[in-house]
Amino acid sequence: MADTPDHHDDLTQWTLSLEQYTQDHQPPPASWPELSSAKSSPSLLYAPGEISAASARTIEEFYDLYGFLPPPRADEETVRLQTIQEYNLFRQDQIENFHRCSSLVNTFFHFAPVCTISLFHNDVHSVVSKAGEFPVQIDGEGLPTGKIVREPVVLNKKEITELSELPGDWRFAGNPLSVNSTGVKGYVGVPFTLEIDPSNPHDSERVTVGVVAVMSNRPLPKLTDTQRKVLDDLSTMLS
Repeated sequence: MADTPDHHDDLTQWTLSLEQYTQDHQPPPASWPELSSAKSSPSLLYAPGEISAASARTIEEFYDLYGFLPPPRADEETVRLQTIQEYNLFRQDQIENFHRCSSLVNTFFHFAPVCTISLFHNDVHSVVSKAGEFPVQIDGEGLPTGKIVREPVVLNKKEITELSELPGDWRFAGNPLSVNSTGVKGYVGVPFTLEIDPSNPHDSERVTVGVVAVMSNRPLPKLTDTQRKVLDDLSTMLS
């Protein structure tokens, strides 16, 4: 868990830390000594890049009230939605392919009870495939992106996000999906991408469209090199 310094007085430094978090994926320093008991979860997403002092103060107030850091909004939202629609990722044969992948991951990562594959669109993530059983209600429904932990995965592009003990990370400790005894305690996510314009051989630009996640209601062991390679390979297969 990150060290928790005294409550900061320097709004400028806090704003800069948030901007770096949205661009470089380094978490800002924890600044609040106590979590609120309030657990509701309004959506509050902020774009990567420059953050106004007013937004920084609002983000601070959100954490003081709800006990977790609202996630940065992943960029390229419009392009992401267009790409998902153009590839028609919700059609039946695509969904069946996602089911095969989630089943494979669930079998390989036997220490985690559930694997999900999600697509992002319209500020909502849709769980298009789930393998395994888990007491948290995550199957099939769309969840507001502010309530989940997948935004850092999307921001990390092709990198694996490994949160072996979610309640021990101050950014997510009060997240509604992790606070109760049966909530998410361990999380691993890897994004997958698609070419924005596959018809143009001179344009290799890609956008993240979804996330493969492995979750447990217990802390997860650190991934081995072999396990990381499996997730990397799966991300490449879906991309």
